[in-house]
Formats: sequence, C-alpha cells, structure tokens
Amino acid sequence: MQFRTLIADRQDIDAVRHAAMQLAIRCGFSERASERLDDTVASAAACLLSRPGDRGELLIRPLREEVSGLAAPRIEVLALERYAPDEGAGLALLAPLAEAFTLHCTPGRGHIARMVVPPSERFSPVAADIAVGAICVPRAQEVTRCQPWHIEFMPPGGFNLTLLHGLGHGPDAHQLTTAAHRAAGACGAATPAIIAERVRSALGSNLHEDVALGVATLDTQGDHLCFAGGGGIRALIDTPDTERYVQPSASPNGVTGTEMQWPAGSLLVLYCGDLDEDARLPDRETLATLHPAIAAALLYRDFMAVDGEGTVVVCRHEAAARTVSSTTSAAQDVRLEEN
Repeated sequence: MQFRTLIADRQDIDAVRHAAMQLAIRCGFSERASERLDDTVASAAACLLSRPGDRGELLIRPLREEVSGLAAPRIEVLALERYAPDEGAGLALLAPLAEAFTLHCTPGRGHIARMVVPPSERFSPVAADIAVGAICVPRAQEVTRCQPWHIEFMPPGGFNLTLLHGLGHGPDAHQLTTAAHRAAGACGAATPAIIAERVRSALGSNLHEDVALGVATLDTQGDHLCFAGGGGIRALIDTPDTERYVQPSASPNGVTGTEMQWPAGSLLVLYCGDLDEDARLPDRETLATLHPAIAAALLYRDFMAVDGEGTVVVCRHEAAARTVSSTTSAAQDVRLEEN
C-alpha cells in the first residue's frame, strides 16, 4: 500500500494527514507514534506548500519488508519537490521530526527527503543485508491496498523479488496480487522461471496479455542474481566493478532474463508502467550515497509524468547487515547529498 498526494493547497494537507492516520491505525502504531507521524506528515506538506517552484508531493508507505508476520512496521514518508529552486534550507528543516532522515538535492529539480517513523519507541527492524526502496504510484489521491511488488526472505541470505503490472489497483487486483505473492513465497529457493510459472498458475485466467511479470532471485551470500521478466518489466543492474547493465522489456508474450554476479554495493532496479524507456540513474559515485528509496523517487520524479502510474523497486546489496536504533538521533542520520 502506498498513498500519494500532490500538495497544491491547504486541503491537500488535511487529506494527507487523514490518510497517514488511517495507515497508522492499520499498522498498529502507538498513540505517541501516531502523533509523531502526524507531525511529520503535516510539517512536510506545509513545507512543500511554502516552497517556491512547481507543486510538490508526498508518498507514504509502511516498510513491511523490515518485519515478519503481523509485527507493526515503520512508516516511510517521501517528500518530493518538482522544479524548485535550490535556495533556502527547505526540506532540511524537517530533520528533527523523524527517526531517520535523508535529503538529496538535484540542482534545478529540487529536493527529495526521506523520513521514517517507527510504530513505537521499542521498535527494532529485522536485520538484513539488503536495502529496499519502492514507489508504487496509482493515480493522484487514490489509496490502494494493492502492492504489485513483493520481496520474500529465504534464509540464510536469499531474497525473491516479484513484480506484477497490469492488474489494476482495486479490491480484485488486491486479491490477485496477494495470491500471486503467496505462490511466489511458497517456491523457496527456486529459479525465476519456476517462480514465474507458479505465479502464472495462481493468476489463472486473469493472466491476460496486458499483465507483465518480473522475478528476480538475489543471493547475498553467494553474490549472485538471476532475473526473468515478461511484458513491460524492465531491469537495470549496477555493480561496482562492471558496466551498468540494462535489460530491455520483452514482447507482451515473450520472456527475457539475465544471470550475473551481484556483490556487495550492487543495485537492482525493476520498473514498469509510464516511466520513460530511457530512464537512467545518477552516476555510480552519487548512487552509492543514496538510500534505495531516494533512487526510486528520482526515477519516478524525473522520468514519469505527474499524472502517470507505475512501479519502481530498487534493491541494494549492503556490505553488512544493519539495524536501525530508535534511540539514534535524527541529526546523526542526516545526510545532505547533491547530484
């Protein structure tokens, strides 16, 4: 689930605060954590509204990939400026509000801020040697329970990533994607081809020619990646020691794929929908400083129309497992980045 709203007037601030509170209730936030989320969202929206330049937007989603079972996840808030001048502190003023805060600036395009709010003071995310960022964009002001992507942890260091596109965003699409993700999760350490076949079987007659499917298996212990995709799913793979690899999308009924080494520091990007086919990432040195959520937001902001829809998922192989302490001050987590 991800909520997106354009911030053009005061009514948009009220709308995004309401959506954030509904999400906090659904995710099991404590009363104090809910208030903190409300402060974060309201301040971010007000900051975007006060900034010069084109309208900004907020994207909010629960980080369910960090937790297991029914545990309450943290909530991520992304604040994006579009074509804003670089003057003033702007979104940097939001740093004290969040547990973790990252700010990136692209000259002439404005800032992107990532803020994370935990569900309680005692929250501790599951340690993993992979970091994930995702943008799943329905139409503006549309809340959808349907998440077209899913990542499944396969101990000790395996991950299966599945991305579907073309099923829609309503209740029926939610049921179909849930069934597809369960089928993928039950495959264990299978190849992308086998996982894709199980997903197709789960979809049955709902797998029409407009549905695109991509599957990647990531082995962080063996530093290995396999990908298979069909339809409009495209892949971009960046590793520290090799040339950046772009896997073009296949024909509607075709399948394309690749297999390669994926050492620590490597990045996998799967994307589909209304993104330009020539979408590109920042240079490797800049990319290494960005959280995958910021990288996904850059692709979305710079290569998708404001009224477009689509999905971008970015996974990075971390050098070592990292845990986020709820006692870490926001000031220690701030990174000011310029591209």
